[in-house]
Amino acid sequence: MDRTYLSRELRWLSFNERLLLTAENNALPLMERLKFIGIFSSNLDEFYSTKVGALNKMIVDPEHHPSPPNVKPKAIVKKIEKEVRRMSERVDTVLLSIFSEMRGQNIHIIDDTSLTGSQYDYVHSYFEEHVRSNLFPILLDSHIPFPYLKHITIYLAVDLFSSQRDEHRYALIKLPANLLPRYIPIPCEEGGEYFIMLDDVIRLHLHEIFHIFDYDTFSAYTIKITRDGEYDISEEITKSIYEKISSSIKQRSRGLPIRFVYDRSIPEPLLNLLMEKGDFDTAPIILSGGRYHNARDLLSFPHISMPDLYFSPQVPLPHYGLDSTSPLIPQIAQRDILLSVPYHAFDYLVDLLRESALDSRVYTIYMTLYRVTQDSRVINALINAARNGKKVVIFIEIQASFDEEVNISWADKLSREPNVTLISSYGRNESSFQDRDHRV
Repeated sequence: MDRTYLSRELRWLSFNERLLLTAENNALPLMERLKFIGIFSSNLDEFYSTKVGALNKMIVDPEHHPSPPNVKPKAIVKKIEKEVRRMSERVDTVLLSIFSEMRGQNIHIIDDTSLTGSQYDYVHSYFEEHVRSNLFPILLDSHIPFPYLKHITIYLAVDLFSSQRDEHRYALIKLPANLLPRYIPIPCEEGGEYFIMLDDVIRLHLHEIFHIFDYDTFSAYTIKITRDGEYDISEEITKSIYEKISSSIKQRSRGLPIRFVYDRSIPEPLLNLLMEKGDFDTAPIILSGGRYHNARDLLSFPHISMPDLYFSPQVPLPHYGLDSTSPLIPQIAQRDILLSVPYHAFDYLVDLLRESALDSRVYTIYMTLYRVTQDSRVINALINAARNGKKVVIFIEIQASFDEEVNISWADKLSREPNVTLISSYGRNESSFQDRDHRV
């Protein structure tokens, strides 16, 4: 590769490594360091899905996805794999250190082999009440089509063994981490904070899940597939950009395998079956790892009632130039106001929009939106303004990476409001900005 060319993918990995450095910083509060591992992992998932996904397209389909000058995708992917392996070893090391310090604070993550009698009873009740109904095992038999494994979703590859018949049978269980917490608090008579992972709750009950089969030994191994999340916008001229993006997002969930990660202790016959039947051997990145994957779930680790283990809460400051008990528009008319979020409260903006929706002197509101939540107070305030007779002109960026679905949904809803003019990245309902002298 040309030494004058700096791969943006490798530079991005350097950026993400700074989060890892933060997690390694012993001066930071313990549980905050754990969160930085979660952020690091979440970022890495998106990196594989988008950046490595784009490189993989250049490799497998160079005719339709030619690589830019000086870009050698195969060489870059190899360097990415090398860098990620190096950083993964550091993640394992820092997690062991953090978990050790957590034990020093009487915070314990225990597995299915470490439960006391009363804890086992609690976990068993939890399984019966919450977990069992959300499990749908799939047998991996030759006469059954191999199931489609979802993007960045944890699966347990289960080995069922009969010692009497010396026979193995395999199955898959999707971890319902989208419905249940990954880290489950369990009581302990001696005090302290104890947690067990959802993975181990399922492992503990494999004999019950597969009780209809005549097997006596059960083992489960974690696997995870990351898929190509870079959608293609087709060249179909009869479709709008909006329709192309909507269609491409639906295809994203069925993207090509980009990274396959598996428990390094998985039996070779089971691993070979998964690689062959699931086409995971076509993934440009194949990594062996530990017993657990998806460190991104550390972002939702249950809160510990020990304030010293977290950053001090940062409360947004009131703006010295604004009186929130008085109308905002007259105050803004007197002087310019600069808000710096999150140091200042975001509520000022929402309050301004609500006030504008009612003020008879305001008849046009202009707004640019990039990423919004599914329950956006800003958009709800804008819709309310439109229904109060205000002209609302909104530019919304449809192609905000991994927020396209939410933005498209809002764009659809906004386009049905009679007083809303929607200007989007796909050019729908495009209008020029007018009446500039009276906009808010």
